[in-house]
Amino acid sequence: MLIRKRGFGRVLLIILGCTKIAAAQQSIRITQSWEFLKGDLGGIWEGVRPAAEGGIVKINGINNVQ
Repeated sequence: MLIRKRGFGRVLLIILGCTKIAAAQQSIRITQSWEFLKGDLGGIWEGVRPAAEGGIVKINGINNVQ
């Protein structure tokens, strides 16, 4: 039983250590030089693959934010 408690403590320390590392990452605010699409993409892959002819991106277009 004592071995299990020690193992749990070690796992807990590792998890807490990883959360401290993750919390230390930097974040930035994007306020300019990005684009958005007004409307529905239709699926997650529409956002990462090139725009197809006649697709929603070609019809609605992508707007620049200044």
